[in-house]
Amino acid sequence: MALSTRERYILIGAMGALGVLALDRLVVEPLLDLRDGAESARQAKAAELAHAQDLINQSAHLSPRWNQWTRTGLKSDPAQAESQAMHALRDWAQEAGVELTLLKPERPTDKKRLPSVEVQAAGTGNMQSVAGLLWRIQSASLPIRLSEVQIATRKEGVDDLMVTLKLSTVYKPADAQSTSRPAQASTGGTK
Repeated sequence: MALSTRERYILIGAMGALGVLALDRLVVEPLLDLRDGAESARQAKAAELAHAQDLINQSAHLSPRWNQWTRTGLKSDPAQAESQAMHALRDWAQEAGVELTLLKPERPTDKKRLPSVEVQAAGTGNMQSVAGLLWRIQSASLPIRLSEVQIATRKEGVDDLMVTLKLSTVYKPADAQSTSRPAQASTGGTK
């Protein structure tokens, strides 16, 4: 069977098209899929790197404050931490002119890496005294965090407010102290 020139060109074109299609299916598409997978893996690693760099930057930013807390305020006993927070809150309220009507400690039972003690407080005062109390809490050198604030007016049209606060403070757990002391003692021992 002899093919005419025209039929030969059609056959060559069809075979070329099938070859290109096969090349696309067998080589180009898998390579593109590999490239897409590599790009998504690169983006995931870049996001991990950015997160790690943020943690390092945050650590560098917060290390001085943490060192100050451990030097001056971080207690090793929950009762000491609770007492420190309650005394500080009483002092701040008195300095600011807020009259405390409730001061109640709570100890959460959940196990965390760094346990905390919570203190609920309620008091009354004018806008300036409540703002002064909040500023003293925010700028404290103690490891204390204001987790909840509610401010309400006691009388309509009068500068007489009622404030309810929920604060938390952290303390060093006993097992963290016992694990750090033997390591310090073993470095200075005799051989």
